[in-house]
Amino acid sequence: MCSGLSPVPHPQSHASTGRGAFFEMDDLDPIAIYVLFEKWDPQTESSQDDQAVCRFPGEATSVSNMASEDIAKLAETLAQTQVAGGQLSFKGKSLKLNTAEDAKDVIKEIEDFDSLEALRLEGNTVGVEAAKVIAKALEKKSELKRCHWSDMFTGRLRSEIPPALISLGEGLITAGAQLVELDLSDNAFGPDGVRGFEALLKSSACFTLHELKLNNCGMGIGGGKILAAALTECHRKSSAQGKPLALKVFVAGRNRLENDGVTALAEAFGIIGTLEEVHMPQNGINHPGVTALAQAFAINPLLRIINLNDNTFTEKGAVAMAQTLKTLRQVEVINFGDCLVRSKGADGAESHGAAGLFPQACVWVWCTCQCVLPVGVGVFNISPLGWPWSPGGELAPGQRAARRQLLCH
Repeated sequence: MCSGLSPVPHPQSHASTGRGAFFEMDDLDPIAIYVLFEKWDPQTESSQDDQAVCRFPGEATSVSNMASEDIAKLAETLAQTQVAGGQLSFKGKSLKLNTAEDAKDVIKEIEDFDSLEALRLEGNTVGVEAAKVIAKALEKKSELKRCHWSDMFTGRLRSEIPPALISLGEGLITAGAQLVELDLSDNAFGPDGVRGFEALLKSSACFTLHELKLNNCGMGIGGGKILAAALTECHRKSSAQGKPLALKVFVAGRNRLENDGVTALAEAFGIIGTLEEVHMPQNGINHPGVTALAQAFAINPLLRIINLNDNTFTEKGAVAMAQTLKTLRQVEVINFGDCLVRSKGADGAESHGAAGLFPQACVWVWCTCQCVLPVGVGVFNISPLGWPWSPGGELAPGQRAARRQLLCH
């Protein structure tokens, strides 16, 4: 995979943390570092794609003939058209669907689409009445598996969103759909909005759910608790039928879940036990919430990606997470950037034996400055790149601990 990388010549200067701190790459020599100058998102880029994210300096990528902007344009074009594989897309068409009349063309396309497996409604705005008639059309679409319904309530009052979601959920339940993916990201529905799809989550339509994406929805603590209870009930009901809910991907960044909301969700995660990816950045989580998540992660042995960027670990949270990471054998991507681990947290993690335990050939440690360290066989550390350097260029104790862990591989 990533063995044999040489240190990459550093640029003239490089901002490390966004907090005004700078460092010289020579300070880290001989650690092999590859700098990603374009932002990499673990939700969309595979850490296993060595050709894309791990290569020798100067080595051509597998997409050298196609600029990233061209790829983005191609993806956007495909997303705006009806494509093979049972997908019907209205993505980005800026449709304002208030009434049944407004939605008649959408309804006709849904009704005329045989074997509908995926429906994309992103980038439109759907009102209560339009949602009712769309739901009616969905009642005959039992094959539907993927609902890409992010950003589809732009400009709506918060009070409009729950009844619209209730109608759409009832349509799916009536159809006997068995969802694999539900994406409601970028809909600012708040705690009340979670009530709008609570019944759907508890129904047989979600017994088969693998991916639940609720990024940037403003759920808050209350919404997090409602969501946790719904997932727990879904698992209980599906287990009673002999096929327990096997959720693999959970995304809920920027939701103000805080410790109480996250703790409730952690309990649900511990019951489910099948998670492979968890993305919960920017949620105001402190060490009690981090500790609750760490305990839940320990009961999810298939975890590959953990993204808790921009929360607050401190020493207590770092130690709790280190203890859990010792038990996880499939981890590929860890994003703990901007988590205030600090020197004491790094020292605490090291003292609890978190170094050198991952079996993967590469563990990607995501830093505040967007550098990726191919650290050899198994290292738990938060890169020292995100920590303040001590006067005179000396490494603080936590930085020395992290450096030792890096150099030992």
